[in-house]
This record gives sequence, structure tokens and C-alpha cells, in this order.
Amino acid sequence: MLNYSFDIKKTSEKCIDDGISAASALGINNLEISAVIDGRPLWTLDGRQLEALRDKIIDAGKIIALISLDDRLGREETKRFFRAAHLLGALYIKVDGELPADELDSLAHTAESFDMKALIENNADTSIKTDDDLARVSDGTQRSKLGIIYNPAEFVRLSHHPFFHMFYRSHLKNDIVFLRVADSLYSGGFTDLGHGNCEIKELISILCARSFDRYGFFSISDYAGEGSAARALHDIKQLYKLM
Repeated sequence: MLNYSFDIKKTSEKCIDDGISAASALGINNLEISAVIDGRPLWTLDGRQLEALRDKIIDAGKIIALISLDDRLGREETKRFFRAAHLLGALYIKVDGELPADELDSLAHTAESFDMKALIENNADTSIKTDDDLARVSDGTQRSKLGIIYNPAEFVRLSHHPFFHMFYRSHLKNDIVFLRVADSLYSGGFTDLGHGNCEIKELISILCARSFDRYGFFSISDYAGEGSAARALHDIKQLYKLM
């Protein structure tokens, strides 16, 4: 059984209820959310507001698999954010991999102290474009190791082969925690899973062979921008065909 997560980051920034409803329609209980919920940063919420948010998530039968922290916070804000994430039961925190090594190390160590793990993600618009870049940043932390969100579509944007060029020679294979499930073309744009250049079938197969399905997440999102629930449901059906 594959372990899915649903990326409702953009939706949760405006209305987390809509994101929860969309996830429920898909039968997915693991959520990826923003650090800004309903227009308010988590580190600004008081105890009552955080408890209300936690109760809403629990009542819906959801788990916060990932919170994306895009802002660069001060020391006190960082502490408040991690306390909030811990109260919400978050498992992983996505951090900005372009931060200085000492700041990344501090974030990774703080996450670990709250029984969470900090992750970085490759993105063609940043300095973390390739597997070598992921390794450079990951190897730069001293106290706590960073995990990886592996996004094959971002490699395709740079005309790389996500499996044969990036994954195959990587020494970070065991550090991948989320695989972004999408397929895109070198010529641009997204397409059905298995019909593009993301080598998604090969990635899923090799990760499952490495027991990824026991601990990792196959991240579903509306990457094509065609309506979150509808597109995500389509991708899930295509994913089953690839297995």
C-alpha cells in the first residue's frame, strides 16, 4: 500500500478547510501545509488558536506530514514555530536550502529536538538544482542530517534525466522522504504519469524496492493547475496503472 500525502500548501494559506475537504475527497489523510494558515503565520497563533487548529485536524482524521517554512525567522519566532508544529503533530519541516550552512544546521537540530526532521527540495529556480547541489547542502550540516524532497519535474526543467542522471548516481537515496509524483516534458508542461520525461515509473519502482513505501510519502499535488482534487485523483489512478 503506497503512502500518499496531499500538497495543500497554497490552499491552506487561504483556507485550510478547503484543503482538508479536498484531501478527504481523495481519501488521503497525510497533509502538506504552509507555515501560514488561513492568512496567519503559525508562530503568531496563541495557545487557544493552535489547539483549535489541532482539534480541527484530528477531527478530520488528518496527519500533518509536512509543513513548508518559507520565511527566514528570528530566534524567538523559530522557537514559536517549532512549538506550534510540534503541537500540531507535524512529522517533517521543509526549510530553505539556500540558507547559510550554520542556519540550516540550527534548523535541522531544532527540528530533531522536537522529534521532527528538516527537509530540503531541489528547485530549478534556486541554487539547489541537481543532485550534487542537494548533496552539497545536505553534507554541510554538522549536528543533524537533512532529509530530501525529490522533485523529478524540476530536474526535467533543466533537461536532466531524474532517474538515470540524478538518482542513479546519488548517495542520498536513503535520505529521500517525499517523492513529488508528477510527469512533465522537456519541451515544457505537464502530462499524464508515465508519458513524460520524469522517469516516474522507474523512480517509484526503485524506491519501493528500497522499502520507501514503508516510511516515505508519494506526494500528490495539482502541479498542472487543473483543479486540485480532480487532477490529483487522475494522477492517483495513473499511478496505480504504473505499479
